[in-house]
Amino acid sequence: MCFMLAKANASWEKKAITFPEWGELKKKQGGGLPVVHLKDGTMLSESVPTAKYIAKMNGFYPEDPLLAHRCDYTVDAFTEACNALYDSVTAPEEKKEAAVGKVVSETFPKFLDKIEAGLGKMTWMAGEKLSLADFWVGAWYCDVVTNKNHPVVGPFAEMVKKYPNVCRWGEAFKAENKVWLCTRPDLPY
Repeated sequence: MCFMLAKANASWEKKAITFPEWGELKKKQGGGLPVVHLKDGTMLSESVPTAKYIAKMNGFYPEDPLLAHRCDYTVDAFTEACNALYDSVTAPEEKKEAAVGKVVSETFPKFLDKIEAGLGKMTWMAGEKLSLADFWVGAWYCDVVTNKNHPVVGPFAEMVKKYPNVCRWGEAFKAENKVWLCTRPDLPY
């Protein structure tokens, strides 16, 4: 969501938390993070519906029903892959390497296979305009695939090379968001 908020020039504040803090804060917030507090006091939680709200409020959600479907499909498919990644990196130490290996060799290629062909026909994930789907997957591309601080950058960077349309799109996404990439905090994982 940070990429989307920055691109929209929205007024917002990011509060970075550690992984142990995340678990405690999630309990306090009623089970959902991230949390967005609106000016009127309304609190939004849970990643997907909150991101969709931000996208709709800032012109990053397709009006065309077919493109909206592609956007939602991409977000949902990517969320499944990310959940598998999260489970792998939080697996017990003796199972972690195998779990991460499976995510890199099976889970993410399955997702990337789904989007590679579509990106050959479109500039962005859901058409010719940046959408929620681009920000959703683009954060992964920037934060994991091309981030030297991420613990599994190597295997992901190698795996993504097999998808030329994804690579073209990812580099275009980075270029579109260079202001945020140059000014965001450089937080270790």
